[in-house]
Amino acid sequence: MLNMRRKYRYSTIWMLMLILAVQFCTASVNFAESVDPDVHVDLTANIQEVEAGEEARINIPLITDRKTAMYVRVSVADDLDSVPFIFDDSRPWTQVDKVTIKGATPYFKVRVSPTAKPKIYEIKLNIEYESQAEDDFTTTDSIYIKVLNNQVEPTLGVVNYTFTGDELSVNEPNQAVVLTVGNTGTNNANDVRVSLKGFAADGIHLYKGMDVQAIDLIEAKHEKVAYFYIEPSQNAPSGEYQLEVELKYYDDVGAEYTRTSYIYVPVQGNDTKAIELSVNDLNAPDKISAGETFKISGVLENTSSVEAEFVEVSLDYPDGFIPESKPKKIIRDLGAGETEEIFFELSAAEDLETEHYPINLVMTYNASGDDAEKSFKEYVGVSVNGTSGLGRPKILIEDYAFEGEAVMAGEVFDLHLKFFNTSSDEIVKNIKVSVSSDEGVFSPADSSSSFFIERIERQGYYDYVLPLATKRDAAVKTHNLKLVMEYEDGEGNAYDSQEQPFKEEENLGISVSQPVRLETGDIITPFDAYAGNPSDIELEFYNMGRSDMFNMFVKLEGEFTSQDGTYFVGNFESGNSDYFMASIIPDAEGEVSGNIVFTFEDALGNPSRVEKPFSYFASAMPEFDASFDGEGQFDGEFDEEMMDMDEETDYKNWMYAGGALILVGAGVWYVRRKKKQKAELLRAMEEEDE
Repeated sequence: MLNMRRKYRYSTIWMLMLILAVQFCTASVNFAESVDPDVHVDLTANIQEVEAGEEARINIPLITDRKTAMYVRVSVADDLDSVPFIFDDSRPWTQVDKVTIKGATPYFKVRVSPTAKPKIYEIKLNIEYESQAEDDFTTTDSIYIKVLNNQVEPTLGVVNYTFTGDELSVNEPNQAVVLTVGNTGTNNANDVRVSLKGFAADGIHLYKGMDVQAIDLIEAKHEKVAYFYIEPSQNAPSGEYQLEVELKYYDDVGAEYTRTSYIYVPVQGNDTKAIELSVNDLNAPDKISAGETFKISGVLENTSSVEAEFVEVSLDYPDGFIPESKPKKIIRDLGAGETEEIFFELSAAEDLETEHYPINLVMTYNASGDDAEKSFKEYVGVSVNGTSGLGRPKILIEDYAFEGEAVMAGEVFDLHLKFFNTSSDEIVKNIKVSVSSDEGVFSPADSSSSFFIERIERQGYYDYVLPLATKRDAAVKTHNLKLVMEYEDGEGNAYDSQEQPFKEEENLGISVSQPVRLETGDIITPFDAYAGNPSDIELEFYNMGRSDMFNMFVKLEGEFTSQDGTYFVGNFESGNSDYFMASIIPDAEGEVSGNIVFTFEDALGNPSRVEKPFSYFASAMPEFDASFDGEGQFDGEFDEEMMDMDEETDYKNWMYAGGALILVGAGVWYVRRKKKQKAELLRAMEEEDE
């Protein structure tokens, strides 16, 4: 009986344990079916690389940690403008029926912007899915895409411009400017709008057409032209006018660009400044005798397109010449291209001394409605064979010369002088020559301010070399050197019969230039340069001389493509500094070398060219390495020990406590490892961006 009760008691206990076990198993199964499958991006997958300007497929490697996820939908969580990808059909989402622990790979079809910067981009994702128990879940994750770009954005500029003639004229119809617009980039420029600006009522204006011209497409490394029908106003003064050219366009992905260039339009107006006259077929004797009558004739021509009014032609001659015809001629108007004969008659006085005498034709004129007056001279010189010996002997400087077209301030130069005794009857002797100049610009080197010549024979010459020092701070212009010659005749008389001293003065014009001193700083070349990518080169420059530099132009020269490679400085004043910066796009890996070239003129119009060489090394575009070092950085290798879990694992075994503890511990370890790897990858990207 006791055994029966014990058996009943044990049977009841086992029955209760069996009921509890069944209930526990059922609860475990329900828990397994409703648990989050934890869908996420598989970080063991390699970072994808895509080329800028190309169509690409962006794969999204998904995986679960626990159980199969159903009806998985992936969408882009970012603002689409923040990533350089254009999604196919403007649909930034994709889906897949299920994701297991073995993974699944939905994808996006995109076009990569041709102007995307070469770097790693993060795309944030929203992931929606269901468990097998039909519970809904949502999570977020990210994928990382590396963009490679060897392209250059479309870069437009005016590479050339021409006119229907050499210049615009107020008197010419149907005038135009033709702009040649070039694309130096490697991407197309679309929907180009070329605008011409800077018009003025008293300057240049459009006479037909619009101030904006449209060009559908300018392909990479190609050029197109735009026409503008412009003309100067009737009252526009002659000169050069600046117009602004604005270029607006889009690249292949719709990014907008605006660039500005300038053109300079020469205009010939109806003002006096535009008139050009010349004297052709000038005829005059080289030598005459005292008392002889001679003729000066020529043809005056208006070589411009503007009519000249009130043209006055006169003779400018020294004492001792007598006009035998009217000394002045008035031409009321001389039309464009017209000619007019001019004629004058002069006689030399009987007592005129033997000498070469300067005579000038002087033309003065203006344009209709313009009070400004313009004039020019045409030189006519004549030598006179004077009377025999009753006149006073004279000394003149027939010629002078020095090396070059100008002398340098602060330096010593040799002035070659040729003295001439005009008398055919008298010698001259005991000649004292005193030297002076305005503001002391010139002074004799290593000698006093005068020198002596013993004698010059009748009709004789005397050559003398005078070393002169030039003042260091002399202005850049033509300065006068004054020579005063005091002498005696052959009989030792210092005065002539009229008690006038034997004394002559000559003023010699000598051009002075200051040394041009262009100094530059160190050329700043790029620290890291890559083939196909633009990088800046910079240089500061200074005018350290005492004179201005004119029409300065700076440009890059070398076997490479450049942006902003020219800079017109214009007039560069003494003591000023300026800055040149341009971008160089190396065509290939290796040494990049070239010159920064300066061209300019000094105040006398002498051109100079200065070259500053540079070189640096351009590397190939770096390949992104997805692995990192072991000090907290991603190394590209993951422990896949926990990735071989079988989808069909029987979750009912969770009733065994030991197995449950092992599984939970492993899961915690894996999740922490995954989060750490993701944080390390993000940190590596931030370091790369910096």
